[in-house]
Amino acid sequence: MDNQGKMNETAASSGIGNAPVPGGANSVQAGRPFPVTRSTDATSVPPRVAPRKGAPSKKKGVPRRPEGTKSSTGKRPKGARPTAGKRPSKRPLNKSRFSRKQIIIGLIALIFIFDMGVMSIWYFGNKSGPAVPPNSNPYALIQSQMGNNHSIAEVGYDSALTFANYTNLEIVNTASLKPIENNLLKSGGAPDGADSLYDEQIVGRVLKFNSDWTAYLNRAEQTVFSSVQEGSVAQTKVAELGAGSLVAYHRIAIGEIRRSGKNYYLITQASYTLTKNGQLEIHDELFVYKLVARGATMLIVDFEQIPVGSLQGQPTNTPDGGASTDGTVVEPTDGATGVEGDSAPPADGQGGDEASPPVETPVG
Repeated sequence: MDNQGKMNETAASSGIGNAPVPGGANSVQAGRPFPVTRSTDATSVPPRVAPRKGAPSKKKGVPRRPEGTKSSTGKRPKGARPTAGKRPSKRPLNKSRFSRKQIIIGLIALIFIFDMGVMSIWYFGNKSGPAVPPNSNPYALIQSQMGNNHSIAEVGYDSALTFANYTNLEIVNTASLKPIENNLLKSGGAPDGADSLYDEQIVGRVLKFNSDWTAYLNRAEQTVFSSVQEGSVAQTKVAELGAGSLVAYHRIAIGEIRRSGKNYYLITQASYTLTKNGQLEIHDELFVYKLVARGATMLIVDFEQIPVGSLQGQPTNTPDGGASTDGTVVEPTDGATGVEGDSAPPADGQGGDEASPPVETPVG
C-alpha cells in the first residue's frame, strides 16, 4: 500500500474525512459514496425524505387526505380521530320523510275532515220533513189524552181561555208568545212508535199532573213529582199546593197553547174542592203552566195560580159529590146530577172512575 492509501485509512478511522475532499482522488471508492453520519445535536431537524418517483399510491387518482378528515363518501376512515376541541355531529336515528310544513298541512286536513263528519251526522240526524201543524180540533186533541186522567170528573175545552184575555201574567210576557209552527217534538218518539207531538204531550202532561196531584193529597201518592222537572220551581209549589187537605177535582177546561223560545205555555181553568180542618173550600182558578221538552216528552217547570172565585163554608154531604163531615171524599149518590169527586180505585184494579168526554161550557 502506498503512502496515500495509508493516509486515507488513518483519516477514516479517526473520523476525519466524513465528507469527501474536494478534488480528492479518493472521494469515491469502488463505486460507493462515503458513509453519511447523522449529527447527535438535539436541535437538528431530520432531513425530509422525498417519495420515490414512480411509487404508486393506494388508490389511483385519489389525492392523499390529512388524517382525521372525512372522505367524499361521508364516511370517516378507520382509525381517524376528530380534531381537538370539536365533537362529531349527531345525526337523528329516524329522520322523518316529511317536512314540518307537510305535517302541519296534514293535521289541518284531518281536523277539517273530522269537523265535516260531525256536522254531517248532526245534520242528517236532526233533519226532519215538512213542518207538522198543531191539531186544529181541540176536542180530538183532548180525547186522545184522556188516558192520562184518572181523577178529574170532567175535562173540557174553553175557547175563551186565551193569553190575549189575560195579559197581566207573572210567569210570562204574553207579548212574546207565538203559536206552535212545527208540532213535531220527536220523530217516532211515542211508545207505539208514532211521532211525538208538542200539543199532545203538553195536554197529556197537564192532565196527568192534576190527576196525580189529587192522588197526592188524598192518598199521599208521589207520582205527581214525575210530571215536574227535578229542582224546578214547580216541584216546590206542588208540595205547598193544598198541603194537608183532601181534594175533589170537579172540572178542568183546556185553553190556548203558545210558545216563547224553548218554553211552552198552556192556560187552563180548574174547579175543585178542598177540605181541611173541617172547612170546605170550593176553588175556581186559572192555572198557567210552563213546560219544557225533555226527550220525547214535556215536563212542568213552573205554574201560576190565579184565583177566579172561592167560597167557604161548612162541609156537607151533598148528592152531587163533595166532602163528607169526616173529611173523606165520597162519590155522588144514585141519580145525582152533579159532578163526581175523587174516589178510591174500583175492585178491578183500574184507577179512578172514567171521566166524561170533553165538553165546551162557558167559563167564569
